[in-house]
Amino acid sequence: MTEVIPIAFSARWGVPVCLVQQNKMKWIRGPAEALHCLRTDFVEQSGPAYNRALNVCLAALRSESDLDVAKLLFVTAYHEQKSRRFNKT
Repeated sequence: MTEVIPIAFSARWGVPVCLVQQNKMKWIRGPAEALHCLRTDFVEQSGPAYNRALNVCLAALRSESDLDVAKLLFVTAYHEQKSRRFNKT
């Protein structure tokens, strides 16, 4: 028999993350939105921080990881992405 894994798509962080991209603000409210951002907005989809954020956000949706840890790792991956892009110019 197949096991059903519940996914908490509506999981939200207490305080959303605000990203500023090209003079526009983007609000990331939880791990589902963070995953979408990681997969669509990140130019370089690699690196230790990116991979940890991806895995922990997925785990948070499955209620296997703490939401605050997912948020912290997402912000870390975002900063890593920004510093990579800054250092290339």
